[in-house]
Amino acid sequence: MSSDQESVQERSEAARLRLKILDRDNWRCQFCGARSNLQIHHVLFRSHGGPDSEDNLITACATCHHQVHLGKRRIR
Repeated sequence: MSSDQESVQERSEAARLRLKILDRDNWRCQFCGARSNLQIHHVLFRSHGGPDSEDNLITACATCHHQVHLGKRRIR
């Protein structure tokens, strides 16, 4: 498989995982309940070795996601 094909496959797997997390979390920010500007957040940051797995991902709106990274919000 070429590197271009691997890149496309990785992106489609990431997109499927993102949709799975959004569906699991009922398309709501798990902090404030917002339904817009949703992003997927790593509970254990990738930079700290956190995996791209369902049990390490949570839905957050852009505002709450930013606050988590600033240390102003904590995961329940």
